[in-house]
Amino acid sequence: MPEIQDNRTGYPAAVLWDMDGTLVDTEPFWIQARADLAAEYHVPWSDADASFFIGKPLPVSAAEMRNRGVPLAEPYLTAAASLGIRPRDCLAIEDTDTGAASAVAAGMTVLVIPHLGPVPDGPSRSTRETLTGVTLDDLRFLRPALRR
Repeated sequence: MPEIQDNRTGYPAAVLWDMDGTLVDTEPFWIQARADLAAEYHVPWSDADASFFIGKPLPVSAAEMRNRGVPLAEPYLTAAASLGIRPRDCLAIEDTDTGAASAVAAGMTVLVIPHLGPVPDGPSRSTRETLTGVTLDDLRFLRPALRR
C-alpha cells in the first residue's frame, strides 16, 4: 500500500468515525422504539434488555457490503483500503467496546468516547469523556507509533 503521509509528524493519515453515538445520536430513539414495540405486544422489557443491544450490529443485507462486521476487523480494514491508507496510520473514534475491538483488530489506535455505557480500557485505546476541546494535536499525541 502506498505511503500517504510522512509518519514522522505523528498525525493520523485518516480519522475513521463510528457514526452513531459519536457524530449523531440515534441510540435513544432505537431504545424507545424497542420499548414501545415490546409494550405493544405485552412483552416485558427492561433497561438491561435495552443495554444488551447497544453497540451490537443489526443484520443488514446489501450486495455491496463487506462479508463480516464488528467486532471483527473487516469494517475498518475495508475503510482503510478504500482510502489507500495502512490501518496502522488511521485513528478510529468509537463509542462502544465492540466497535473499539474491531478497530484494534484492524491494527488501529482508537479514541473511545463512551456514550451509553462504560467501555473497558485496552491496548491501543485512549478514552475521553467527550470530544469537546479535542484538537488535531491531541489526535497526534494518541498516535505514538506514527512517529517511529
